[in-house]
Amino acid sequence: MQQGKISGFTSDGHPLGYIPPVYQFDLSVHTVLKRSDPLPGYYDLREEGYITSVKDQGSCGACWAFASFGSVESIWLKSGYGSFDFSENNANCGHGFEWGMCDGGNAYLASGYLLRGDGPILESEDPYYGSSGNYISGLIPVGYVTGVHMLPNDKDVIKQAIYNQGALYTTLYYGEQYMNYSYNTYYYSGSEISNHAVTLVGWDDSKYVD
Repeated sequence: MQQGKISGFTSDGHPLGYIPPVYQFDLSVHTVLKRSDPLPGYYDLREEGYITSVKDQGSCGACWAFASFGSVESIWLKSGYGSFDFSENNANCGHGFEWGMCDGGNAYLASGYLLRGDGPILESEDPYYGSSGNYISGLIPVGYVTGVHMLPNDKDVIKQAIYNQGALYTTLYYGEQYMNYSYNTYYYSGSEISNHAVTLVGWDDSKYVD
């Protein structure tokens, strides 16, 4: 990071694309997810059949769109609405905010796009072509997202939300050197701001980091 700017690429050239918001929400008041039974030490939405396929953002800073729709697709699937593949291209090219296509984004940008009723659009109606994509206007959303929950940085609340509702959008600072391929873990404890958005699909309490 230099002069307030974050890198939009990994060390080996893969695009990231998360842009930190210019404001923060007060998360002191939130919906408390209560449980009567202890959560398992291991849970994976992939094994439960409540997550859609992995996608590739290609050479485009659209991680925020993929992370957002990964969450919506999972929640709708877990809620019994069916399996959908939503158009990241429609959000990436038609979000309507200051940043251009492939210039990055965040959860608030995705929320604005969805809550005003512009999406989600089916992938089949507006396919993703990365940096070569174009916006297709006038498409009808499959359904409507009427609310967005911003969760606190509380691992128990996050686990319960995944267990109850489905995959979650989150961000991290990504640097290749912090990935441990021997244990398939990632850990960064520094002060760099987030530069990538991903979808959380579960947890494994037996994993550890150095």
